[in-house]
Amino acid sequence: MHKESTMRILVVDDYKAWQETICSLIGTTQGFQVVGRASDGLEAVQKAQELQPHLVLLDIGLPKLNGMEAALQIRQLAPKSRILFVSENRSEEIVEAAIATGAVGYIVKSNAGKELSPVLQSLRCCLAQDSSYLSATDQRELYEEIIDAAVSLMHSDFASVQMLFPERGTGGELRLLAFRGFDPSAARLWEWVRADSNCTCGIALRDTRRVVAPDIATCDLITDLKQRQAYFQTGIRACQTTPLITRSGDVVGMMSTHWRTPHQCSEDDLRIFDILARGVADVIEASQPSLS
Repeated sequence: MHKESTMRILVVDDYKAWQETICSLIGTTQGFQVVGRASDGLEAVQKAQELQPHLVLLDIGLPKLNGMEAALQIRQLAPKSRILFVSENRSEEIVEAAIATGAVGYIVKSNAGKELSPVLQSLRCCLAQDSSYLSATDQRELYEEIIDAAVSLMHSDFASVQMLFPERGTGGELRLLAFRGFDPSAARLWEWVRADSNCTCGIALRDTRRVVAPDIATCDLITDLKQRQAYFQTGIRACQTTPLITRSGDVVGMMSTHWRTPHQCSEDDLRIFDILARGVADVIEASQPSLS
């Protein structure tokens, strides 16, 4: 599978010292290179159009054109560039509005030291190639890389990614694309999952929300004995399933992580996982016409 070895990043912030900090963090992350910098929103749009980077790290409070307005223009002029906001603004309304521009995620500046590098590494497989041009074999390899990224990001023992086929059945069906750790019987059971299935991915599909089961043994949501036994026989004691939602708001699949022991995901873990999930949603949306 051919993919670019270096991911190109445009750093946008009006505070020069912070630009240096971000560039230093990127410099310690293998496979990423800063190809440009901008200090205001208008310059950011101009350089994004000129450089067509894989990723734009974008502040909110920029002179001349604020970050969210710049993001909307960048999406028009550099449609393949992903946008990751890095800002000190912690307002939930601002974060939601920033994500609504089509950005892949949002990191608070004070957390960048610990979060930026793992986020970049997890997004690498989503940024490395245009999945609409990959063969079926290459797509399978890509989904394997996505699974590895999910396991690494969530420190989980298992993981899976599924694509939604909305035309199948009532509410659509999820097809298993890749997994880590499932035994053959579990893989067969979860190869296709309906919206009425009593497992976390079926519930997440039916309700269009993330489903978290910190302990399968005490989870009130999973009442079907066959499903519960499948978790136990596979060695799964805890799991979470996150819907994969495109920038236009369509559900295209699910991504799950699982643990051998009871596990409670932190809000920070899930927020960072959502960044990967948005990237994977883009990959699946692009690959749907050619996946067999």
